[in-house]
Amino acid sequence: MSTWVARMVARDWSGAERIDPVAVARLAHRRAARRVAATLLGAVGVAAVLGASGEVARRAVHDDGPPVTVAPPGAPAVAAEAVDSHRVRLSWPTSSGSPTHYVVYRGDQQLATTTAPGFDDTGLEPGRSYEYAVEAVAADGTRSGRSEPAEVRTPPIRPPSDLRAAVTDTGVTLTWERSTDQAVTGYRVSRSGGMAPAIERGASFEDRTAQPGQTYTYSVQAVDAHGHRSRPVSRSVEVPERDTQAPSTPADVEARYTPMRIELTWSESTDNVAVKEYRVYRERRAQSADGSTTWVDREHVGTTLGPPFSDEIGRGERYAFRYAVQAVDTSGNVSKLSEWASVPVVVD
Repeated sequence: MSTWVARMVARDWSGAERIDPVAVARLAHRRAARRVAATLLGAVGVAAVLGASGEVARRAVHDDGPPVTVAPPGAPAVAAEAVDSHRVRLSWPTSSGSPTHYVVYRGDQQLATTTAPGFDDTGLEPGRSYEYAVEAVAADGTRSGRSEPAEVRTPPIRPPSDLRAAVTDTGVTLTWERSTDQAVTGYRVSRSGGMAPAIERGASFEDRTAQPGQTYTYSVQAVDAHGHRSRPVSRSVEVPERDTQAPSTPADVEARYTPMRIELTWSESTDNVAVKEYRVYRERRAQSADGSTTWVDREHVGTTLGPPFSDEIGRGERYAFRYAVQAVDTSGNVSKLSEWASVPVVVD
């Protein structure tokens, strides 16, 4: 064996002959040395070369020309976008060097391996910053190294909108427009003045504990399945003192017969707040056995927002009727019954 060939063969710790990869690399540029190196590769075994050094594994010896170095894949240029409060979308152009897959990192944590030039990271916390990097990997395991980090911040949960508060006979009713955040599962309602917070699935809430003469501030927050909350939207409302004053009694009630109906008119009532409606009552005149007459069968025949009022009479009715009117205000207070107005009924 020639001296320069002997330089490419060495013995390992067990005494077995194997190729010295450093010597091979130094002599690879010589044509004759490349032929001998190829012969030795066949004789000693490819595994000996590949196992000896990663440097030899990354170099190819050819019959023509100098050694060729295989470049690792290029590091991807990563872009990060917050899709919503719980999801970030990563994307990057395909790296040079024909990588077979990519390794995705969030901070120092390896998240996933993907063959596509993109990845969605879900289940994140709203209103928090995250840093991502991606590493390209070639078929032989060669890695690009991590990309430049891409930073992104998830937005907070989007709150509800258009909060409205209305005082009712039973308390305060809240309504709002739902959050446009897809992760929202409910709404947290709180109130100044000692009410325990409530969770509502819908877009309304009724507070039956509100007291007259008090002013309350209500706040509503959108909530996700993990308990994260949006910023609150608030509305103040004053609950007036409860109205206990009844409307004035309707006056000047008149009843006039027309074919098949009775037409009623009266003077409207007044109230310290507002009159809501009028209730119309009717009684029928009856004759007792001793020949005296009495009024019987009091009946609520209708409700109206104001005069006039028409009471239809069925065919064959030959009774005399009388009518009275009662006013009702917005708080449910009821006036006294008006004076009765009677009319004889004649049916042709």
